[in-house]
Amino acid sequence: MKLVIVYGTRPEFLKLKMLIDQLKKNKSLGLIVVKIAQHTLDDEGYPDVILSIDEYCADRISNIGSNILQKLPEIIKDSTHLLSQGDTATVFYSMLCAFQMKKKCIHLEAGMRTYDLENPFPEEGYRQMVSRITDIHLCPSDVEKQFLISERVRGEIYVIGNTILDLVKSYSIPISHEKKVLVTLHRRENWDGFKNSVIELTRLALKQTNYQFFFLSHPNPSLQKILSEIKDIPVNFNISKSLNHNDLISLLSSCSIVITDSGGIQEEANFLGKYIYVLRKVTERSSISSSNMKCIDTEDIINIDCSIRCFPGYEYGDGNSIEKLYNILSCF
Repeated sequence: MKLVIVYGTRPEFLKLKMLIDQLKKNKSLGLIVVKIAQHTLDDEGYPDVILSIDEYCADRISNIGSNILQKLPEIIKDSTHLLSQGDTATVFYSMLCAFQMKKKCIHLEAGMRTYDLENPFPEEGYRQMVSRITDIHLCPSDVEKQFLISERVRGEIYVIGNTILDLVKSYSIPISHEKKVLVTLHRRENWDGFKNSVIELTRLALKQTNYQFFFLSHPNPSLQKILSEIKDIPVNFNISKSLNHNDLISLLSSCSIVITDSGGIQEEANFLGKYIYVLRKVTERSSISSSNMKCIDTEDIINIDCSIRCFPGYEYGDGNSIEKLYNILSCF
């Protein structure tokens, strides 16, 4: 096997970080790690190759795709397998490139579904299309495996859990339930209602004055502009920039509940026993128990129960996915 690992966003890198560490110990593997410059990342020392994105096009997603399709073939021409993680433009176009070059495609976090192409957009479409050309599907749970079986995809299907839990587990951060609420909002399909959602969250903070709210703002300029226009922010509603992953998990470990439209934080919060209010119509993290999570609309925010408790969930494994994944890759 001559393996290429491709990532382009912060969640992808975090979910691949420990795997890359493990694989780099195997000098006979011929590993090449490729970073698509979709996000600015704190990943010095990890990528062997950085594929730049030309920032000249108003349609950023199409621009990412055209750059990958033009530049990646030369990088992967001598490889046998390409592994990518998740549901982004980087994943879809990298897999498409490998498929067209008849390389074996390995998809980590395979089979997640909402079956609603608008939610999340465009990620749901990317996941479904990637599954049609994947040779090795690495699923986080049996639910995703069954989705793939029902879709009659080709290739081999394995259940390994979710690798982000390995990283969370490695921090060894104690879990507590303080009067804190963690909030993250950034989904593209929620941009139109972003201002109303934040206003409703501030109303909730005024109602729950004994809780401190920690709103981690997304760096997107459009969302930052909207955020700057909101007045009368309560004193217990703290707005800050995104945290590094260790600090994020430290905050998450100590909070009471999570309010989010993100995908990855649902896995982490569930693993740490935090109740999750998901500001989306539907979530592809359908394995998480309904006793640990609820999808809500903006108008439901004011009725959120900040004191609700739940038990840790292990639907996506117990933090030992990297070992399972390494053993699978060692067979090829």
